[in-house]
Amino acid sequence: MIIGAAKLADKAAILQLLRQIASCSNDIQHGPNVSNEKLLNLLEGCETFVLEQNGRLVAINAVQIVDLSRHPQAPYRMMAFSMVFGVEEIERRRGHGTSALRPLAQLAVCERRRFAQSQRGRLK
Repeated sequence: MIIGAAKLADKAAILQLLRQIASCSNDIQHGPNVSNEKLLNLLEGCETFVLEQNGRLVAINAVQIVDLSRHPQAPYRMMAFSMVFGVEEIERRRGHGTSALRPLAQLAVCERRRFAQSQRGRLK
């Protein structure tokens, strides 16, 4: 099992998985009849991670980090959201979803460190 950042070569497999996710949706804007372009637009502004099993893409997790540090009333400095998450239907119930969530936690830790470093620079 390999978890890593999505590559351009993954586009067709990602689109296939996005199509599978959309086919289960009752959302008019992101449902089964939406264009490929609109589905791929869901990944804009995201760190997209894929999980491969035996050379096949079986899961996707597109994470977006939102910086709230300029909003003094915000309860958190930043938030991480899984904007797109899915596991190929025939690969479900095998722990792939759990594995695909790991980069979300790792990315949040990295962003937290980066944010802390940027704050230290402001205090000087």
